[in-house]
Amino acid sequence: MLEIITEGIKVSVPIMVAAFGGLFGELAGVLNIALEGQILIASLFSVYTAHITHNLIWGLIGGIFASSLLSLVFVVFSFGFRANIFLVGLGINLLALSISEVFSIFISGKKGSIVFHNIPHLSEIWIFSALLLFLLTYVIVYNTRFGFHLRAVGENESASIFSGVYPGFYRIFAIILSGVFCGISGFLISIPLSVFVQNISGGRGWLAIIAIFIGGRKPVGVFIASLLIGIVFTFSHFIQIMKGIDPEITMTFPYIASLLFLIFYKRRSNS
Repeated sequence: MLEIITEGIKVSVPIMVAAFGGLFGELAGVLNIALEGQILIASLFSVYTAHITHNLIWGLIGGIFASSLLSLVFVVFSFGFRANIFLVGLGINLLALSISEVFSIFISGKKGSIVFHNIPHLSEIWIFSALLLFLLTYVIVYNTRFGFHLRAVGENESASIFSGVYPGFYRIFAIILSGVFCGISGFLISIPLSVFVQNISGGRGWLAIIAIFIGGRKPVGVFIASLLIGIVFTFSHFIQIMKGIDPEITMTFPYIASLLFLIFYKRRSNS
């Protein structure tokens, strides 16, 4: 059981980091459902950049840059062309999937797994990055003028405008921040494995969105929700290996558990 919890904490870190990024957008009144695609593209460019530079810092920068570019695409279409944010988010997820497939063929000549043999070792200390980013998120949201205005924009746009706060700026900046956090999340997924496979994000972007709502749109709640989801995610793999259950069944466990968490949270909120 202790092993499941320990591994679950490791699994929860990329989900948690992406959820913190998505939280900024949600607090500003913009639900970024492109987190999955941003994590995927960041995973690819993180490991590839680290491979060609032999440097983890450049790998991190590569992942953040790629994910942030998709954030800019989201901003241009959602705020520039005023397209539906949900359609834009879904489109970005599909775009990221297509780019990863094409790029995989370009660098390896085939679709599928790409193993990189000269990636520098990433110390286990990376697990604590989630704690640092949690503290950073908490401070930004509750102890800065930016965080105050961000929450004000999401809660009452009209009052914010009346107070001289421009909602568009804060929403755009929140989406860019989500791209940065997703870049870090993608880095933490692919670098420890030194490999890229199609759909390596594995639904973590969607789980991050669920964690935002289970956590009540608060940093502490998101932190706890992500840990719970990570443990359930690990438990599903444990059951699959130990009991020989079809992986298509066990992979539904995190989503079923998340749905139950959401129902419980909704009922508690209503009461």
